Amino acid sequence: TIGDLTGYSLGLGFNLGMVKLDLSYDNAQRKSNYQFFETGLTDPITLDSTSHNVVFTVCFNL
Repeated sequence: TIGDLTGYSLGLGFNLGMVKLDLSYDNAQRKSNYQFFETGLTDPITLDSTSHNVVFTVCFNL
């Protein structure tokens, strides 16, 4: 089964007149259980996944 996705994000931006700067961050975590076989090796595995993303943008007003 795929578990619930939990996470958070935040961002910050600056307007410097002719230039705009933006920075954002997000974090996501999920715990999932997978069962590969119906007979034999039937113990499910647990997969913990975490992702971190950082984005920085620059915008020039021409």
